[in-house]
Amino acid sequence: MPASYRRRTGFANRPLALRRAVLAVLGQRDRLTAWELASCLYCHGRPMVRPGWRLPTGAQVVSTRRALRRLIAKGRVEVAHHKRRWRVFQLVEKTR
Repeated sequence: MPASYRRRTGFANRPLALRRAVLAVLGQRDRLTAWELASCLYCHGRPMVRPGWRLPTGAQVVSTRRALRRLIAKGRVEVAHHKRRWRVFQLVEKTR
């Protein structure tokens, strides 16, 4: 793929921006799988809360899962339950 594709999608060299986008999408609609989250994050070059709008590539799903692992380790996101084999994620409620 040409370099312009990487620049257009926006998250190639900005992992923190991807994590912020994951938090923004989960803030609007929680209980999404990693596949649905990747579909929301990479449609039309900006995050849109429409799971299933388009099919993400394998690399996009892997980068979304990597961002989710970081957010789970920091305590910002938790696994709500499992849907078949897939984890379903939601934001952690703040107790302040």
